[in-house]
Amino acid sequence: MNMERIEYIDFMKGIAIFLVVLGHVYQFCFKDTGQIFQFIYIFHMPFFFLLSGYFAQRTKVNVDFFKKKTISLLFPFVFGGSLFALLNGQMQAYIHSDFHAGYWFLWSLWHCWLLFALMLKIIEWLKIKYGVLQIGVFLLPFLISKLFNDSTPYGLSFSFTFAFYRFFILGYMIGKYKWMESWLSKELVQAICLILFVLFYCMADSAFVKALPMTVVQVLLCLAFFSLLKYIYLVCNHKVGRYVIGVDKKSLHLYVFHYYIIYSFTCEAFNNLSIGWQMLAACCVSFLIILLTLSFACLFEKNRFLSYLFLGKIKQ
Repeated sequence: MNMERIEYIDFMKGIAIFLVVLGHVYQFCFKDTGQIFQFIYIFHMPFFFLLSGYFAQRTKVNVDFFKKKTISLLFPFVFGGSLFALLNGQMQAYIHSDFHAGYWFLWSLWHCWLLFALMLKIIEWLKIKYGVLQIGVFLLPFLISKLFNDSTPYGLSFSFTFAFYRFFILGYMIGKYKWMESWLSKELVQAICLILFVLFYCMADSAFVKALPMTVVQVLLCLAFFSLLKYIYLVCNHKVGRYVIGVDKKSLHLYVFHYYIIYSFTCEAFNNLSIGWQMLAACCVSFLIILLTLSFACLFEKNRFLSYLFLGKIKQ
């Protein structure tokens, strides 16, 4: 696939998958969809698509690439998702809802790569060289989707795909235009991003924030989070960074299999704690679920056939 690893991006992806698990701990374990949950859900999935799009500029998109992407994304979606749905009585929701029993991300990310490849081919056909015009072409699927906002087929997750595709392209822009990443790496910008991030959390329910278009809020939070995590990676303990990067290397395992584990840890008693203690408890439960999920995933990873079907890994 011709995608070299960049450690600080791996670090960001490790934090992003932890936020996915943390958000689900609040949602499914604590049954709490309060302030922290709502804040996490504003930006954590857009940020995941942004990081995926970051590598698009470094990727040679061809038939061989799509064969590998289809296996690595759609096989876990079909086999991992359908087995979970079958075991938990959610097969109808898995087949007919856009949410697909929680496995929509894999399906929508594959569509984002497909849309990106089609737009890239159009740019090559038309020989468009100006960056602004190229970005306009890349964003065409999102803009066209707004015309059919209420008429997309239900169950195909197109509402998710088109909503998050714009963040995939934002990540592509950061990866391609180095001035954007350089700007986000400046100390003054990082300080502003920290203040912005805290303000959005504290003012999430304010009339001012609610008056802003959600796209603007999500873009600002994603850019701020990108800037902050790059700074944190550079200053954090080397061993801590390595552990987080290790989590990223198993991010597909965690996404596919954490649903199998998380429903066993329902405990609404934590809702009676203060927000600080509840956050600490949620982090501890999230770490436990990550450890159990990785242990469970080993049963599939060690077997060549199960790894191929459930994780899209081709072992020689």
